[in-house]
This record gives sequence, structure tokens and C-alpha cells, in this order.
Amino acid sequence: MMNSIETTNWRTFPLVDVFEMSNTKSIVQRDIIPDSGTTPYVTASEKNNGVLTYISCPPEWLDKGGCIMIGGKTLTFT
Repeated sequence: MMNSIETTNWRTFPLVDVFEMSNTKSIVQRDIIPDSGTTPYVTASEKNNGVLTYISCPPEWLDKGGCIMIGGKTLTFT
């Protein structure tokens, strides 16, 4: 059984107050070679935490870590 959590003092806040927001390099699914490397290819799927396969990609495309991914084909941050 889950414990209840007190939420009466919760409030909304802009994500940019907590996170550094940036766009990532787009990799089109039709251009990937499945199981070609060790980098997770993350999609909007609800299965396997969104990891579709593992791919090979240039190091400059990699985020350095400590990231939260928000999927959206038309989602951009400015």
C-alpha cells in the first residue's frame, strides 16, 4: 500500500527555474541502425523506459548526463 503525500502547499513553477533546458540533436528513426552501438535510442514509447534500441552516434551528440528527457516531435525550447 502506498503512503499518502501532503500536497496542499505544492505550487507551480517554471521548469527553467530548476533545469537548464536545451534541444538535442534529432536522429530520425528510419536512419538508425538497430543494435549498432551502446547509446540508448530513446523514444516516446511507454515500453522499456522509452529505449527502443542501442545505436552508435558521434560523441558530440551525447548529453553529458544528469538529464531528464521530454519527448515531443514539435517540442522546442527557446
